Amino acid sequence: MKINISGHHLSVKDSIKEHVEEKLAKISEHFPELISTNVILTIDNKKNAIAEFETVYHGHKVAVKDSKDNITVAINRATDKLHRVLVDRKGIEQAARNDKIEEVEQDHTHEHLQNLQLN
Repeated sequence: MKINISGHHLSVKDSIKEHVEEKLAKISEHFPELISTNVILTIDNKKNAIAEFETVYHGHKVAVKDSKDNITVAINRATDKLHRVLVDRKGIEQAARNDKIEEVEQDHTHEHLQNLQLN
């Protein structure tokens, strides 16, 4: 999976990049269909750390955001949210696929044999 990491109002250190890549590696193991993820890390005016993740899963844009006073905690919580959203999306798609299965016509062979007149 391609990971694009950008920082707003902060410089993204190698340790933070490695942490993000490690967390997203676990998600990409469960969802190999993910091609790329955009990560935006921000520090706002109140010194809160914000982690935003955006990706596309089977044609649907998935975006999650979390804020906390520590950047690593915000990253952890945002990746957990992303994983939950992707699991929910996968379940919705599987349920929709299973709903499309048509019912097979009942077998009336037994009734047909009973109606035959045997000598």
